[in-house]
Amino acid sequence: HQLTLADFRYWSAEGAPRPSGGPPAVNAPVVQSQSETGGETRDWNGDYLAGPFGEADVMFATSFEALGKLYAHASGGRSGATVSTADFMQRHARLEATTTASGYNPLLKDFVNQAFFVTGEDGG
Repeated sequence: HQLTLADFRYWSAEGAPRPSGGPPAVNAPVVQSQSETGGETRDWNGDYLAGPFGEADVMFATSFEALGKLYAHASGGRSGATVSTADFMQRHARLEATTTASGYNPLLKDFVNQAFFVTGEDGG
């Protein structure tokens, strides 16, 4: 079999990358809501009870390291690989179809906080 999973590998309330690879605690949630006027984002510091009821998003990033260990254990020692979105897209996407006239390609430049976990031919 071959498995391909994509998810967020870290969250940042400000949208800036976290060099440490994730929130302060393993698999801690990011809890955010947006104001109805202006679309301003408010971070609730991981407290899902503090945000407005029914209006806050609770998001968990995937621990790709733990996922790799779980897969190896469940599959009898087979390995998988975690790759960045840019690396995955360079290998599998038709980049000429997604590059803008200015040369910008969102598949390569955006989604830096996401990753792919692949097994089989692509992942080991």
